[in-house]
Amino acid sequence: MNKSKTPIFAPRRKRYQNGSLKIESRQSGPDVWVFRWRDEASDGETIRRKVVLGTVKELNKTQAQKKAEEQRQLLNEPKHEAVNCNMSVAELVTHYAERELGDDSGKAEKPRKTYLYIFKN
Repeated sequence: MNKSKTPIFAPRRKRYQNGSLKIESRQSGPDVWVFRWRDEASDGETIRRKVVLGTVKELNKTQAQKKAEEQRQLLNEPKHEAVNCNMSVAELVTHYAERELGDDSGKAEKPRKTYLYIFKN
């Protein structure tokens, strides 16, 4: 057991989003089915989100639940984190010229030479 006064926190795991399905009234027009969930911003703050699935005239409860389940599956797919690359524009151009515009790149000769000329100047 940890005897120090500072608590030890495990890293926060990504939780599974169930969300909620509700009927929301509108000022004009029919009520709508709304799927709501919480999302975490890059700074760790929680953001409330929602998407309108359809009107109560278009969808019954079962149809709205099916659409909400589709949204849940999209939300709970593992997201690939963007790779943080500290590459300068000059390094990017050099990389592109070597990899994508090399002699064995398979690109047509005239556009390849044009791009290389633009990069050089």
